[in-house]
Amino acid sequence: MTMQVNSGLSGGLLVVCLPVDGCSWSVRHIRTAKRTTIRLENYFWQAIEMVATKLGLTWRQWVENILSAKPVGANSASWLRVNCLLMLKES
Repeated sequence: MTMQVNSGLSGGLLVVCLPVDGCSWSVRHIRTAKRTTIRLENYFWQAIEMVATKLGLTWRQWVENILSAKPVGANSASWLRVNCLLMLKES
């Protein structure tokens, strides 16, 4: 699947190729201070499971730990994606 997005730079287009299965989403339920539903791409759930396993945690423990440090008003799914990428970058 190819998606074309206007980059806004000199009228050029940014072409992004995404495998179809990576675009599919999964929803998981987490209990923090309240019940939270997180919807992420399957690739991010797989990456979160890898990061958690390396740290000796379950995916749920890792997510709960990361969300406990989320700034007020920050989007939970975005916070998880960014922290997952940062941890993968460090490893």
